[in-house]
Amino acid sequence: MREVHGFVLIILLSIYFFGCVSLAESQEKIESNLAESQEKINGELEATENQSGLNPSIQTPDTLIPDSVDDCVNLSDYDKAFCFSDVAVLKNDIEVCKSIRLENNSQQQQLNIDYCMAVFAFHKEDVGLCSQLQTTPLREACFIDFAISSKNTRICDEVTDEQNKYTNCYTKIAELQSDTEICGRIENSDYMNLCKAKVSKEVKYCTPINDVGISDACYLQSAWDDMDWKSCSGIRDEMHHDFCLAAIAAQLKDETICVNVIIEQNFQNCLYEVEKA
Repeated sequence: MREVHGFVLIILLSIYFFGCVSLAESQEKIESNLAESQEKINGELEATENQSGLNPSIQTPDTLIPDSVDDCVNLSDYDKAFCFSDVAVLKNDIEVCKSIRLENNSQQQQLNIDYCMAVFAFHKEDVGLCSQLQTTPLREACFIDFAISSKNTRICDEVTDEQNKYTNCYTKIAELQSDTEICGRIENSDYMNLCKAKVSKEVKYCTPINDVGISDACYLQSAWDDMDWKSCSGIRDEMHHDFCLAAIAAQLKDETICVNVIIEQNFQNCLYEVEKA
């Protein structure tokens, strides 16, 4: 019964495991960490669900689907978010979500309510419900999931954080459609060129980007896509430049790439990454 959508779930679990997240994080952090975070979170989710008995792949429907909120009250705060959302969908009643109560944890209570409402919104296919979510990261994620699933960039405009709107919404849809024209709808020229670089796999779009963080993310992505360490040379931040080289060197198991690092102490780190690969 439970339907979990990607970006909403990533945000929910990020808050549970790592505390409240900021949607105004630097571009380079988003670009370099998102894939690793998602992989880690997915692993933690699988382990947690297996322990909690809420994984439909290992449980029968009779044991999976709760009949009422009474079946949810003795669960952990974490599992209550999923349990209440199941009941809300089963009863077709969003008020079930609003009835979630956690003692002495009002912030987590609102997080659970909003997650439940997001899941309900997806089942009802009602994007308008996203605006009722009070937890900003989940509200943004709700709009993004609807936008990506429907490939509708107009929904992306409901996302208030500029970086999140352009990198996680417009660009994702452009990548799904393999269409750089979608990138052209992005009003910020730096994010537009980053989008075009990602979709076309052409490093030339990184050149006109002015913002150092966005530019570095662009060259890093290009280097990784092409497995070409020479693209790392466009990265202006020295630490990010050397990280790029080490990542490519490790992937290709080629320690000769390490001689191109800028910061002397990063040379040994690069060799270590190659040896460890």
